[in-house]
Amino acid sequence: MLAAALLFASVGGGTPQKALRWPAGAAVDAALIRGDDRSALSLLAAELAKCEASMPTADQCLDLIRLHADVSSNAGDPVTGERLARRALTLATKHLRVGHPDIAEALNALASSLAHQGRDYAALPHYHEALRLREAALSPGHPDIATASGNLALCLDELGRYDEATPLHRKALALREAHFHPRDWMIIASIDALAGNLEKQGRYAEAETLLRRALALVEQAFPAGHPNAGQSYNNLAANLRAQGRHAEAEPLYRRSIEIAERSWPQGHVRIAISQSNLALNLADQGRLSDAEAMQRRALAMRERVLAAGHPGIALGLSNLGMNLFAQKRFGEAEALLRRAVEMREGVLPTGHPHLAVGWTNLAAALAAQGRDVEAETLFRRARAAWQVRAIAHPERIRGNINLAGFVSKRRAASPEARAVYRDAQTGAFARLADYRGFTAGAADELRGYRPMFRGAVRVNWALANPDVAVTAIR
Repeated sequence: MLAAALLFASVGGGTPQKALRWPAGAAVDAALIRGDDRSALSLLAAELAKCEASMPTADQCLDLIRLHADVSSNAGDPVTGERLARRALTLATKHLRVGHPDIAEALNALASSLAHQGRDYAALPHYHEALRLREAALSPGHPDIATASGNLALCLDELGRYDEATPLHRKALALREAHFHPRDWMIIASIDALAGNLEKQGRYAEAETLLRRALALVEQAFPAGHPNAGQSYNNLAANLRAQGRHAEAEPLYRRSIEIAERSWPQGHVRIAISQSNLALNLADQGRLSDAEAMQRRALAMRERVLAAGHPGIALGLSNLGMNLFAQKRFGEAEALLRRAVEMREGVLPTGHPHLAVGWTNLAAALAAQGRDVEAETLFRRARAAWQVRAIAHPERIRGNINLAGFVSKRRAASPEARAVYRDAQTGAFARLADYRGFTAGAADELRGYRPMFRGAVRVNWALANPDVAVTAIR
């Protein structure tokens, strides 16, 4: 019975030619397909205990440990994911020949766990090494090279190094187009990733073209109403929303919800995500009451199906809190935003970008209630977390603008505010220089910097003319 429960995996070099690998099993696969990470983790822990009880002599438990690491990270426990990934990497490097592809897999699992903790700089060298190993061990054009290129590109995106990531996204897409059927899901995933990279650079029109291509491929490759189609509708809707085309985005969001409700069990987290995205689009149009009702339903779903403390619950609390903030219900908003912050602080490391977002939102709610000292502390904390980003990263720019604007409102003639505004301007100018001409995206981004330029003028005027009011500068 033991032999029937194991898989064979080829290895080379000075190691045995066959290493027995313990499979996760059909129950784990089914749980992952359902999106039930909690059950998958419980089942994986049980299978790993069985594997370890069998007294393995080599890398028999490697696949289980690596999968357990990935699922832990995706389920909101990246610290456990990191611990397991390091175990997998140690096991792989001990028992497999140098450069074996499974070492690259373990490196990727470790990098992913670090990225889920917001430690993208720590993840980056592992993604680089995984790509190097795959390019050295595999034939040119192998699809695993595309996967490694795509993972590295996504990490660079998180670091705000979009121009470095773009060619890697294009490489991953080209390799997959050469290897897979034209309508293969891996090609569609690469198109979506490249589109996301372009959107982060403000190149919404180029991204929209790619997302429409991805949606057309999904509609050709999968039956009507397939979950992948729902994701493609959602991606295109998000692009249109970012361009301010809310009326066009709304039916796509609604279609995504219809597909999710037919594809997943009642109350599934995918349904919650789809409803929350539509609610954000409604809020952008000023339909705050409708949006509030949807955010409350989405949050209730998340709380029913996700583990206590899961980042998805914190996101739901934050979305509802910001909706109430927009309705000027600041006390109610504060309570939700504080819960979201406390939940994230309980599971994420200091400096994680999700913490910075939460601190900023809570600071805004406190400032709206006149609690400036508490608000300033949080704005400073958020800015400090974002300072690890590249100077042109949008989050770093936003953190600088938030703090400088708040400080200058409290103390008009503030040398600190002037210095922080200068940091923001340096990043903004670097981003604007990346645009190919004064495109619609460049114009949109420039308009978004209006508070920064106006605030910098006010601060400089106040410092140069301490006895003259600056209220005329608008």
